[in-house]
Amino acid sequence: MPCLTRFWGCAVVLLPPESICVYAACLETNAPLSLRLPLAAAATADVCWWHLTRLRCSTREGHSRMSGPPRMPGKDDKIAWYANDGSGGFGSQQVISTLADGAISVYAADVDGDGDIDVLSASTRDDKIAWYANDGSGGFGSQQVISTLADFAVQVHAADVDGDGDIDVLSASKTDDKIAWYANDGSGGFGSQQVISTLTNGAHSVHAADVDGDGDMDVLSASYDDDKIAWYANDGSGGFGSQQVISTLSNGARSVYAADLDGDGDKDVLSASIEADTIAWYFNSRTAAPSAPPTSGEVTTTALSVQLTCRDSCRI
Repeated sequence: MPCLTRFWGCAVVLLPPESICVYAACLETNAPLSLRLPLAAAATADVCWWHLTRLRCSTREGHSRMSGPPRMPGKDDKIAWYANDGSGGFGSQQVISTLADGAISVYAADVDGDGDIDVLSASTRDDKIAWYANDGSGGFGSQQVISTLADFAVQVHAADVDGDGDIDVLSASKTDDKIAWYANDGSGGFGSQQVISTLTNGAHSVHAADVDGDGDMDVLSASYDDDKIAWYANDGSGGFGSQQVISTLSNGARSVYAADLDGDGDKDVLSASIEADTIAWYFNSRTAAPSAPPTSGEVTTTALSVQLTCRDSCRI
């Protein structure tokens, strides 16, 4: 029997009973996303199954959505780093923690204000945002939990949200559609979760940048299920206004980032869309919400994330 689609492996005949019942279940207990679909074919009386190699589901509107690759996030629950020799050569893996259940995102910033770079993590299965203190030589302390209220946490980010000079933390969590932040007391102690928005259906990415040019850190989001790129104005003290939509055409939005792409001094916005396989950018005029220019980039493989770096002298 031929293969069903590019997301399913070839059918395997199990046995030839009379039944024509169809049922789907996870038949591999060690691979939660490795769904196998049994199918009884009345024409041949064969009972077959297909191995799901890439999971898709349908929304209420009938749109096909990829809800995850065949591999689970953070299979070994590991946060690690690799030392650079200065020439782009890297040493062996140095494990920071294995307590991030479903580790999926990591970010580096000076969380405790001691001058060295600490590490932050987001993990899906324990809904956890956490950080790990650097001793200054690349040795890290135990996991310090910031929150376990980010339901299916998919990204962590850091920026001075409230303008007090220390690094606060932001999170995007998919199941509760939440963009949130956590105030840093300056020594790595964090307050309770402060919700910026729950209007991000399938929140997948969060980023901080001064979008409106008033000197404080605004917040951007990308949400997968509503194809939305949006931003939220900061009042300067960590209070945020309502959601301002940049686009709802980012099909399967997975990542958002901000940088001055056109050299006019303000922050433009970039997005990565997994369903459209597209990297796009949105022009910021400061007098209105960033909007899409006439063209955007397209890639031939799955677009999961977007970020900029300088190869020559430039300003991001």
